[in-house]
Amino acid sequence: MLEMSHSDDIENESCKLAPNSDDSVVVPTGHEKLEIKYTPNDNKRKTSTCVLKTHIPYGILTISLFQILCYVTFDENFRKLLRFEPKKLTQAWRFVTYMLLHEDWIHLLLNVLMQTLFAYFLELRHCRVYVVVLYFTGGITAVLGASCFHPDLVIGASGGVYTLLISNISDIFMNFESIRYKVYRGLCILIIVVSDIVYNVIHFHVKKDPVISWETHIVGGTSGLFLGLVFYRKEVQKARLRKLSLFWLGLTLYLILLISLVVVVVQIKKCTPVSAMLREYVYFC
Repeated sequence: MLEMSHSDDIENESCKLAPNSDDSVVVPTGHEKLEIKYTPNDNKRKTSTCVLKTHIPYGILTISLFQILCYVTFDENFRKLLRFEPKKLTQAWRFVTYMLLHEDWIHLLLNVLMQTLFAYFLELRHCRVYVVVLYFTGGITAVLGASCFHPDLVIGASGGVYTLLISNISDIFMNFESIRYKVYRGLCILIIVVSDIVYNVIHFHVKKDPVISWETHIVGGTSGLFLGLVFYRKEVQKARLRKLSLFWLGLTLYLILLISLVVVVVQIKKCTPVSAMLREYVYFC
C-alpha cells in the first residue's frame, strides 16, 4: 500500500565489488544492486558477489510480539494495573502500558498488522529508532488527549498506529520531489481514514460497547503529523534550510498541542470530583 522510493543510499542494500575491477556499472534490479565488471582485455563481463540484507522492522515487531504475549498471558487483575485510568494520572507508566492491552483478538491483530505495515515502509526511508520513538510519543500524547475529552478507561495501540499512519503525510510533504507513487500513498491514507470513520459510525449504532476512543485516533494522528516533521529526514540535502524550518515548525506545533492538553488535564483534575471522574468532566470551577 505504501510505496517508497529506492535510492542508492538505502542502508539495507550493499554490494561487495570484485577485486581489481577496471570499470563497473550499477544495474538496479528491484531491491538489489548488481555490479557488472568490464575487463578491457577480453571484454568479458563478470558479476560480483552481491550481499542482500532483508529489511525487517525489528522495533515494531518486538513491540507487536510483546502485545500478543500480554493478551495471551495477562489476567484481568494485571490488566487493571496497566490500563489507562483518568483517576490515576500520577501513575505515569499507564500512559505507555495501555498500548500493550487489547479488547479481543480482532482488535489486537488489526493494530499489529497496521503498525507493522506502516513501520516497515517508514523504516525503509528513515531511522528505525526514530520510528519507534515516534510511535510511543504519539501514543502517549494520544491518550493524554483522550483524557481531556472522554472520562473513561483506555486500552489499545490505535493512538500509536494513527501516529505512524498520518506521519506519512509529513514524509510526503518533506520529500515530495523524490518520493515515488506519492499519489497512491495519499489515496491509501485517505481510504484507511475514511474506512475507520465508517467503521466507528457503524460500531456506535450496532455495538455500543466497547466504546471506540475517537479522541485517541485524532490526537495520535495530529501528533504524527507534527512529529514526522521533527524526526523524518529530508532526502534532498540542498534544501537544508527548509528542513530546519520544518523541524522547528513541527516541534513548535507539537509542544503547543502537548502543553494545551496538559493544561486541560490539570484543569479537569482540579475541578472534577474524583467520584464523578468516570462519568463526566468539569472544566471550569
